[in-house]
Parts: sequence; C-alpha cells; structure tokens
Amino acid sequence: LSKTLTVKVYNAPSKVYLQPSSMNLGEGMTGKLTVSFPKSTYSLYSFEVSDPTVVSVGADGSLKALKPGEATVTVVTLKGAK
Repeated sequence: LSKTLTVKVYNAPSKVYLQPSSMNLGEGMTGKLTVSFPKSTYSLYSFEVSDPTVVSVGADGSLKALKPGEATVTVVTLKGAK
C-alpha cells in the first residue's frame, strides 16, 4: 500500500490586506476581520493588538470589544510583512 501527497508552495506575499479597514463596536459586541493576499501568494499570519484591554482578537480574526477606548489591530505575516 502507498499514499501520495501533492504539495503546492506559494510565493511569500509582498502585501497583506485586512478588511474591514476600520470598525466601530459597542462594549461586548463582536466583529470579524478577513485577511487576504495578492494572487498566487500565501503566508501564515497572526494579529497584534495595541491595547488588549480594549479589544481581543482571536487567531481566526474574531474581535470582541472589552471596554470603551481605541486599539489598533495589525496583521503580521510569517515573514514580517504588515
């Protein structure tokens, strides 16, 4: 018996897109971010939050407003593109 696997390797992106570009939430409300890359590129990514006491962000881009204030969410690719 044998099993094969096809692996497709993409170029690292030179840009990353985050939608929406801004969001207003009331305390306790939730939102969702979508990350995309130029055609034929891909990368693993994570999120950084300037003030995690104001908003939390999950690995899947889910947001939760924790208290009134303002925070910046940044998506960072494996190679460090923002």
